[in-house]
Amino acid sequence: MRAHGQFEHQIVVTIVLDSHIASELHKYRVSRQRMRGDIRQAIEEFLSYVTRYNFDYNPTFYLLESYFKSDPKVFVDKVAPVATSIVYLHSMDEERFLKTKEILLKPDAIDYYLTKFNVRTIEDCGRAWVEEYIGDSKKIDNLVQLINLSYVCLLKMTLIHKKDKRPIEKKLDEFESFMTEELGLRLARESHLAMYCFADLAGSFIGVQAGMNFEKAKRILCASAWDIFLIRFPEQLLSPRYLPEMNLAFACTAEKKLAELGELLTLERLLTRSDEEISIPTVSMNLSKLEEKLGRDTATRLMAASEERTLQQILKKERKAINHHKLRYLIEDLEVQLSYLCKSR
Repeated sequence: MRAHGQFEHQIVVTIVLDSHIASELHKYRVSRQRMRGDIRQAIEEFLSYVTRYNFDYNPTFYLLESYFKSDPKVFVDKVAPVATSIVYLHSMDEERFLKTKEILLKPDAIDYYLTKFNVRTIEDCGRAWVEEYIGDSKKIDNLVQLINLSYVCLLKMTLIHKKDKRPIEKKLDEFESFMTEELGLRLARESHLAMYCFADLAGSFIGVQAGMNFEKAKRILCASAWDIFLIRFPEQLLSPRYLPEMNLAFACTAEKKLAELGELLTLERLLTRSDEEISIPTVSMNLSKLEEKLGRDTATRLMAASEERTLQQILKKERKAINHHKLRYLIEDLEVQLSYLCKSR
């Protein structure tokens, strides 16, 4: 707030595309006639919706996931066409598309992007966008660290749950201690997800079983870590350092299990210490399934304990999160333990 006068802000709504949606938008731009009818219709409905309400949509999640999973030698060539298609769609005549579904480019929009990236063609814009994104190596490293933190939590969660048949409270205590003592932080979504995991309600999201193929088990947990990151991504854009612009972002996905997880968890608020750029989210959880499985009193007690841990984390003055190298060693250690679980019957 300003000492004298009103707080000025600009609200921007952004749709964060998952990798599948970003790829389908590219296919729509270059070969819509060869798309399946229902998929083409879904993409047109999406584009009509964001166009009608003037919402932004971007492929930054797709860029990061592709960068993480691709050979660096071919990464730019692989993803630049998708970025180019997003530039095309951003530059189209909105009224024309809403009326005819025709993609007709506006000269002023083209000029804007050519000037922005200092290039000569729209195709060059897509390539420049990708190169600019991966040029911020520190930002990418921090985001990948966040994904790895989710992955290590899912590893530990799986190992705790499969180790024995202790009461859910005991398992939660061990998991919470792991986060605060080993990681030096507390992740709200992973904490809530642990309740569902230990109550056998997580389903395929953490679908690792004893005797499962080790590589398959890692792929399941890694994919779930990326899913959590997509849900978490909007709060990365809603940060005080961007004021007076407020970016209200929403994840867009075609995956049913991810949509279910998104409905399970709700971001209530972001709390930021005045001496830090990092925001601490307050996340609420739909308790209906937990209440059905454990009873209302138990579910309410577990949630109250979780909220108390969140408060203690906020009030804690000194927090030193695990660094990249130690996290890598911790992941390797837990993966060895996971391999033993996969060998057991």
